Amino acid sequence: MKKLFASLLFLAVLVLPSCVDGKFETTPRVLIDRYIIVNSADTVSMSYLAEQSAYCTDTLHVGDSVLITVAFDAVGNNITLARVNYQSEYAGITMLYPEEWNEWLTPSVTDSCCSFSVQEGYRGFTMQVMYVPKKEGSPSLKFRIESDSEYSPSELRIITPVLPAVAEKEPDSEFDPESGDE
Repeated sequence: MKKLFASLLFLAVLVLPSCVDGKFETTPRVLIDRYIIVNSADTVSMSYLAEQSAYCTDTLHVGDSVLITVAFDAVGNNITLARVNYQSEYAGITMLYPEEWNEWLTPSVTDSCCSFSVQEGYRGFTMQVMYVPKKEGSPSLKFRIESDSEYSPSELRIITPVLPAVAEKEPDSEFDPESGDE
């Protein structure tokens, strides 16, 4: 019993001083839902490509509406900046977040980047990004988080292969499903 108590005491002596100021020196994280919603009804999955250090979606089409859920987590530290970079010639994006967040989240939008300055004391938040491909190619989205940790920043990249828009198939006017005749 004395050995267990001594071991726990030793561990506490090592761990607790790093927590005294309420700050942890850890790497912040960007987390994404690996299943994204396309056109309000379908889902598309993502896989991780180790050789490119990026996630890659299944194929999308020009004009698709893609909803991506992303979480910015400072892992016990304060977030100082969250950023979404995209290639505006290939896609448009809209950031979806509650209006009441404007009290602590200050957005700044340019042609290819949405940045969010975060008031001190916030350690994480989740938002949704509406991504609409405009042209064929393999554009990417880059999510970045910065915190007051010495191991900051951290990034996550998603490659989005885009094909031409899918044409609506016109119904076959010669087939009558009621009669079974063609």
